[in-house]
Amino acid sequence: MQFNMIKPLIGAAMLVAAVAAQAQVAVVVNPKSPVASMSADQVASIFLGKSNQLPSGGAAQAVDLPESAAAREHFYSKATGKSSAQVKAAWSRLVFSGKGTPPKELGSSADVKKFVAANADAIGYIEKSAVDGSVKVVLSAPVCSAPWIAPAVPPSLCISAISGTVPQRFFTPRADHASADSPIGEAGVIG
Repeated sequence: MQFNMIKPLIGAAMLVAAVAAQAQVAVVVNPKSPVASMSADQVASIFLGKSNQLPSGGAAQAVDLPESAAAREHFYSKATGKSSAQVKAAWSRLVFSGKGTPPKELGSSADVKKFVAANADAIGYIEKSAVDGSVKVVLSAPVCSAPWIAPAVPPSLCISAISGTVPQRFFTPRADHASADSPIGEAGVIG
């Protein structure tokens, strides 16, 4: 019985690990850029509109993957600690106030790589497996220090049933607190 409850948890953990392995991203710049590496905070500043300059002093031309790309969600959760929806809301405020323009959205990792390779001050992110000599990696996902945002486990998997236990009464319900609709039963147990 207990082993049957552990199976779904093991399966969920394996699924999360597989998704994480597939969605590893690398922040890339033009290979001629003087930028050798960047911190997650520097990258977040550019992609959240707080800065428009690369560490080298050049004007950053940031490019994004489409909202439907798994790498986009992974990138924003790792580099900024925010979901794509939170980033979109932040950019909406900046655009409305006239304080910024969001990164240009391109259709695929190949498009991002092509744009970055052709523009000296471009910065973008692509799947780690798509990196080649046409771009230079300045930050990769495992280096990012932002928290991992994982899906919650369904509540049914959080409750364990152990056979042979007897409900314990912590207190005796007082008559003035009891009612016909009370969830507290005769034995002092809810349910």
